[in-house]
Amino acid sequence: MRGFHVARWRRSTAGFPRDERGAVLVVVALSVLFLVGLASFAVDVSYYYVLRNQLQISADSAALSALDELPNAAAARATARDYAGKNMPANVNGTVLTDGDILVGNWNVATRTFVNGATPLNAVQVTTRRAQANGNAAPTYFASVLGFDRLDLTAKATGAAIPGGRPWDLVIAQDVTSSFGAEIAQARQADQALLNCVRDLTSGTSFFGIALFTGVGAVHAPLQTLSTGYGPLTAKISQLRVCGTGGMPACSGTNIAAGIDSAVNMFLATPPSSPNARRAVILVSDGEPNPTTLTPGAITAVNRAATNDISVFTVFYNRDNDPAAQAFLASLARGEGIALATPNANQLPILLAQLCTDYAPPARVLVR
Repeated sequence: MRGFHVARWRRSTAGFPRDERGAVLVVVALSVLFLVGLASFAVDVSYYYVLRNQLQISADSAALSALDELPNAAAARATARDYAGKNMPANVNGTVLTDGDILVGNWNVATRTFVNGATPLNAVQVTTRRAQANGNAAPTYFASVLGFDRLDLTAKATGAAIPGGRPWDLVIAQDVTSSFGAEIAQARQADQALLNCVRDLTSGTSFFGIALFTGVGAVHAPLQTLSTGYGPLTAKISQLRVCGTGGMPACSGTNIAAGIDSAVNMFLATPPSSPNARRAVILVSDGEPNPTTLTPGAITAVNRAATNDISVFTVFYNRDNDPAAQAFLASLARGEGIALATPNANQLPILLAQLCTDYAPPARVLVR
């Protein structure tokens, strides 16, 4: 009896090691989970990669486009929002760029740092988001099976308008009337400071010329590229004297129109230094047209410059700080031009150097 029972037990348990149906189910379940994970990785990660690229493109375009509005910070923010919305419409992506993610400030070229709110305003930093905080987190597909149904994605871009990024063709229209006689030395220093700055910021690729005016206009130095003309232009500046001396025009009134027209004629006779060069006349004077019958001609001259896409900047020096003369000279600014003024002749070199540093045509670039 004992042998029978032993043999029976052995026969009844002999098949246990060969019954693999449960093990197969476990393997299949694990495999399905693994395949779901792979699908999540392949589909969701690819989707996130595309979405992240869209966010970066939106950030880049928003930052660069906003630069055109500086130094108007409010307009820069509005432009950034507009471009972000065009690249990633809100009806599909929600709001990818909010005001809090648009910073306007200064990019320091030397230290390569952005400081929010610092002046001069020359940079915009934006952060685009598909995130829970914006109510537009990126949805998942297969990864939701694993408990991940939302993902935060961001992209950042900093655009800066770096002065001197492209050529700036300039002509100084320099007043050498008798009333400027006592300050002609400061005028020479100021013109040289402008020449040096434009050469340094544009790597010598810009054109530069000098026109003079009293009651008539005259070309003192024709337009020439700074890479080869810096020496001759420096020599011409050193020769500047008050009217009626040393080869200067005769003293015969103050004809601002004649000075502007001489400068504009130089531009019209010479192609720009490059297709994307900006052109400007820098008018340096100490008063209104004399006689006053020349006043309408000055307005006509600056309008002619603007019609030919030539900006006009005005730099006013007057020891008496004549408000009427200052207002008139300021009214002659055209295009991208601005008006600067000082009653202190020693400030002239500082003003012209500042004008170059702040308003030389910038390169709009992504710096981070």
